[in-house]
Amino acid sequence: GSLTVTPSSQVFHVSLNATRAPFDDPEVRTAVAAAIDYQSIVDGPLREYGALPTGILAPNLGNWAPPSSDYYSFDLSAAKASLAGSKHADGAEVELIYDAANGTDALLAQIVQANLGEIGITVKLTGLETLAFLDRAFAIDADMTLWSYGAVAPDVSDPLGWIAGTGNLFTGADQTVFDEQRDAYLTTVSPDAKRAAVVAVQDDARSTAAAIALAETPTVHAVGDKLTGFEPAPWGLYYFDTIAKSAG
Repeated sequence: GSLTVTPSSQVFHVSLNATRAPFDDPEVRTAVAAAIDYQSIVDGPLREYGALPTGILAPNLGNWAPPSSDYYSFDLSAAKASLAGSKHADGAEVELIYDAANGTDALLAQIVQANLGEIGITVKLTGLETLAFLDRAFAIDADMTLWSYGAVAPDVSDPLGWIAGTGNLFTGADQTVFDEQRDAYLTTVSPDAKRAAVVAVQDDARSTAAAIALAETPTVHAVGDKLTGFEPAPWGLYYFDTIAKSAG
């Protein structure tokens, strides 16, 4: 057998509840974004397939574009400075929920926990059965929510729709700019105008620092030696009617 690896189209993220303390303070959210060791995530749980995040939108889709400035990177000094200038300079205790059925999520949660501990934010990890996790995630009922999402269509309108339907990726953060730019994207046929809307969404997410992309990954498929015609799209879906199995 062999592995078929698509271009990256999945985004692991940690989402901060912007509706209540401590993450209603933008300085605390900025501190979290700078405290995460993204390279350790890519080199550790996601080794061989993970890539550093380039933005909050799933990449390798039609009309995708990155933010207008570099995405977050690990800077412990900057993280400590941001927290020191916040309403929670003495630190905070928070809960992070994740899907216990996903071993990768459990590992990423531990990295986030260790990273935030370095700046004085104590993270309690709560692994939940999938449906219980989703109930709390969609209710925005936790301080932090760790999950991943990926596109299931070839255009960036797909992740835009997902973000719109999840309370800004389970953060409860203000969606005024997002809604305006998503409407702009969906109501134009101009590629340049669509790209400008995507950049604006990416920039808004980066400056808000409520949903923080941890890494990007492909979809990986195990393919048997006797299988032919298996051609997954970059976003992980594939046609069944092209697949055949040789005899023997």
